[in-house]
Amino acid sequence: MNTAMRITCIIITRNPTHCHDLIMQLHRYGHHIIVVHPAATPAPPNAMSITTPALISPAAARNLGAMHATSELLCFIDDDVRIDGDVPHILAHVFVAPHVVACGAVLVDHPHNTYWPRALHRMAFAPQYHRYAQRIPPLLASMMLVVRRVTFTQVGGFDPTFHTPAGEDADFALKLRSLGTLMTLPQARITHHPHATDWLSITRRCWRYGVCWPRIRLRHPTQVRPLPFPASVTALALVCGAPLFALYDTLRAWRVGHWYGHWWLRTWWYVGVAWGMHHAHD
Repeated sequence: MNTAMRITCIIITRNPTHCHDLIMQLHRYGHHIIVVHPAATPAPPNAMSITTPALISPAAARNLGAMHATSELLCFIDDDVRIDGDVPHILAHVFVAPHVVACGAVLVDHPHNTYWPRALHRMAFAPQYHRYAQRIPPLLASMMLVVRRVTFTQVGGFDPTFHTPAGEDADFALKLRSLGTLMTLPQARITHHPHATDWLSITRRCWRYGVCWPRIRLRHPTQVRPLPFPASVTALALVCGAPLFALYDTLRAWRVGHWYGHWWLRTWWYVGVAWGMHHAHD
């Protein structure tokens, strides 16, 4: 890999032992690896260890890792993904085009994924799910995302006021999209293995995604479709009509399967949006 294609892989984790295999694989490909984790957990081998006194938000942890990077390209990786080949290097090739500001991998189900993680992939990550992926998506998840370091600095990184793992990557992607094009590459494939796989945990996760959406809408009014009615009216309509709105979305995405799970998670996403309208602030 030449100097212009050097990549720093930044992994945030509660415990580096959760991503030992991922770190070793990235190390074999010759990447510079930074792992941000709480000080009470063991330091990972073959990586720069950045510790925090306590668990901090994903947004703050990614920003902290980026501060210690020296390469031109940054690759943000969640600790619950697995890669198929040298995915960071594959994604890096799109940056020969100056208008591309970020590139993400395509998500593929793993044979060990149970029903609810598969439904989550189809609902929450549809623009990057391999059977439904868009080459130029409206948003990119941060689970495997490559961006130029200069662009990361230009948009101010991730917003640390997003205190939970929800909304910070959508906000970041929209900031990036204001500067250029987001992309996915079908040949860059990852699998996702969420730590919690039961229906209740996955439902709560999608609800949190919905809660954050009104705040993201306020921050990016020119990129997110405006509300057709006042917020109070729209919130009431979403609560009452969430199952029907979710059914409409599910029918549009019928090709990806897992219809019931898609409908259920999308319903709770809409309920979360309604809840978030009463708490959104900028």
